[in-house]
Amino acid sequence: MQVADGGRWREPAPSADRGLGLQMTSQLVDSLRIAHDEQGTTATVSHQVSRPARLLTAGDLAWASARPPARTEFLLVLEQPSAPGPRIRVDGPVDAATVAEFDRAIRNVGSTGTRSLTVDLTGVTHLASAGVAALHRLTALHRDNDTSLRLYAPVGAPAETIMSLVALDHDTLDPEAD
Repeated sequence: MQVADGGRWREPAPSADRGLGLQMTSQLVDSLRIAHDEQGTTATVSHQVSRPARLLTAGDLAWASARPPARTEFLLVLEQPSAPGPRIRVDGPVDAATVAEFDRAIRNVGSTGTRSLTVDLTGVTHLASAGVAALHRLTALHRDNDTSLRLYAPVGAPAETIMSLVALDHDTLDPEAD
């Protein structure tokens, strides 16, 4: 599907009360590409239907009453407004339990890939395969929108070790250090 307008492009800015359409759309489809020029903006969305829908019954919801495992570490994502450009710092584990929160935070601050962003992964204590997959998707999202997602983790940090093993592009020197 493609949707186009003839309006003037405005750089997206995160806001609690507006501008969530791109973020919501990107979570519901396989790919979202935004292109803008002097003629207007075109959003291209694709989604492959993978299986027929089925209705849930009360028996299907038995898992909902189970208690989640207790967490010993929490994920903390902080915007860094004193940085020269959009930047966040991530502390704690990025795993199956926290990856949705991690992904949502990066998409929010990066305006769903339409605004370049630096992600400081210095404080990440564990980068699991779910986190690596999210970083690959987020990097591709930014690349497809002609913006950059700069991943930073110093040598020896858990995130740097994993990103090196899986050949995920990242900086080992802070790209915004003086």
